[in-house]
Amino acid sequence: LTHLITMSSAVIVLCYLTFRKLLPLWITLLLTLFAATGFYWSYPHPWYDQSAYFWGILALWFLMPRLPLKGARTAYAAGALSGGCSVLSLLTKTNIGGAFGLAFFVYLLFESERWRALLGFAVGALAAAAVMAVLIGAPAKYVEQALLSYGPTGTTQLVRFMFLPVWFKNLYWLPAIVIPLALGSERRLFRPHLALFYGIAGVGLFALNTGSLRGKDNLPLVPYFLGLGFIMLVESWKA
Repeated sequence: LTHLITMSSAVIVLCYLTFRKLLPLWITLLLTLFAATGFYWSYPHPWYDQSAYFWGILALWFLMPRLPLKGARTAYAAGALSGGCSVLSLLTKTNIGGAFGLAFFVYLLFESERWRALLGFAVGALAAAAVMAVLIGAPAKYVEQALLSYGPTGTTQLVRFMFLPVWFKNLYWLPAIVIPLALGSERRLFRPHLALFYGIAGVGLFALNTGSLRGKDNLPLVPYFLGLGFIMLVESWKA
């Protein structure tokens, strides 16, 4: 119960802090309400998935207010936190952490300071892996138990993506189509935003179809996906 309350409270606070200066208050409060009800409310039991999502959400809290990344130091810090959080998420739940790592890596390729950001990503990932290896004490056995032993199961779950209906779960597809269309010709101004936007959707869909949480319980990333969409629309209208 302590873990559940602590993690849920942290996610609610992070969601509010992420969007409070980027969006109108009423949208921020709606997204925060979604975060409050979509994280543990529908599945009120500590589970690997929510804990793995938390690390990705922590990275999004840092990234979103800084899009696009400006300056070498900011890019390096963003990359380091993204890499570190990806490894921590990976060690918590393989499918979610792996998806976060790929999504953040691809997004950083669209930033102007991409090489500094990717360097930070590598350093952050290695640092997190080194610290966790020391804390775990037997990293080789952990990797075998937590990662390698699920190989056959993971391969079976990937087959699901051959079927069209899995791509339409939880309505990720709707904002993914509507928001870029609403941006029109200004899409070119939001290349890093869109890379992260589709990355979040990719993590959500991948986790939804390869994890153990049911669809209606697998909603932790929806507020951030919608929130980033709103950020692009608001900035586009201001311009």
